[in-house]
Amino acid sequence: MNLTIGDRVLYRKNELLYEGTIESIQGDKIKIDDKTIKLIIVAISKNTIAERLSFKKE
Repeated sequence: MNLTIGDRVLYRKNELLYEGTIESIQGDKIKIDDKTIKLIIVAISKNTIAERLSFKKE
């Protein structure tokens, strides 16, 4: 898979999942644009009232 500037990617840092847009690529180092970083929260709860809840935090 080839990544390019402007691609949206998911990545882990300190056991948390984040999404962001690639700002630059230099060799094997990728810089994510700070303004685009979002924490991704995932929850699975089947057969409960929480099954229909959704969370959005930026």
